Amino acid sequence: MGAGDVWAAALPVAAALLALALWRLVWRPRAVARALARQGIQGPPYRFLAGSMLQAKRLAATSRRRTPPLDVASHDIMPLLLPAFQGWVADYVTAEATEQMTKRWRDQILQRGGVHESTEVLVDRSISHLTTEIIGRVAFGTTHREADEVLLLLHEIQTMGVEAMLDAPILW
Repeated sequence: MGAGDVWAAALPVAAALLALALWRLVWRPRAVARALARQGIQGPPYRFLAGSMLQAKRLAATSRRRTPPLDVASHDIMPLLLPAFQGWVADYVTAEATEQMTKRWRDQILQRGGVHESTEVLVDRSISHLTTEIIGRVAFGTTHREADEVLLLLHEIQTMGVEAMLDAPILW
């Protein structure tokens, strides 16, 4: 086996490794970003090889300089622990569903006598509806029908589980 044979065998292996590296480092991150963007989910831009680490480091350094000492009365430690996440949530998360829920609560309170009268707000149903909307946007794009069906089935499973726990057979 001569040197030419070694190069001939190594060339396809090197080409396959190069194609695999390009697929993992270039095509795959961009394909994931496009798929998420089609569902309305934005994020920090992808940088070749570094991803979003440079932006995360910059946000961490900025937050360390600006963050006051931890307040004993506050449990909000996210800016200290995950400053990049805190910044990205503010920049990229669509809080539209939560704003709609609080607007419905405000309208319900105002419709039933305003802030001076007591008003019953069904928080569990509102949170369930909010969860449905968020899952619908993240998992299924803009349609909520699939999320409604999934959450309805989950609710039925929860109900059956509770009923089974409350009505346990006594085996004696």
